[in-house]
Amino acid sequence: MLLKKVTPEQILTLCDFPVHNEHVLKMYLHMYRKGQGKIVPPCPVLPIALWPRNSFGETKKAKACNKMFKDFIVSHPEVVYVVLDGTHKTTAATLAGAKISVAILRSDKNIKEMKRLAEKGEVFSFLGEDSIKATIEDLSKHFLRFGRFETVAEKTNRMVAEKVVPKYMIREYRRTHA
Repeated sequence: MLLKKVTPEQILTLCDFPVHNEHVLKMYLHMYRKGQGKIVPPCPVLPIALWPRNSFGETKKAKACNKMFKDFIVSHPEVVYVVLDGTHKTTAATLAGAKISVAILRSDKNIKEMKRLAEKGEVFSFLGEDSIKATIEDLSKHFLRFGRFETVAEKTNRMVAEKVVPKYMIREYRRTHA
């Protein structure tokens, strides 16, 4: 498992808009604002290259989703990862103008290692399945249900534009992205 710092434009995010727990978002943003982002555990990500392009199925809705995914990848060549868990962390880092710490999961062995780290409390959670294949199937169901693809940067920008986060977070975002 490779650890790396990446930009919010490099990550396809999950469709939890806005993020589910504002208090967790506040906690992570506070860490980043105080220069303590290095203590935030990495977010598990999967290389987008591992994701089969027609993974959504053959129904009419699935074919439309396959096309949207293909179009998204073509229009976002900088995207190289899809986040598996940690949207509060990725959003907080983006609001604060920080890079995002990720753990790149490229194999079933990496997934098992991440699960062990979550069980030990080294990472706060890991919602991935037991294999790359099962994780991709789960992600495909998620995206098929919502029919939307966006980067961490795009989602965070949308959260700010739609004012679904507190005013001080919007000010922080504007300050760090001026």
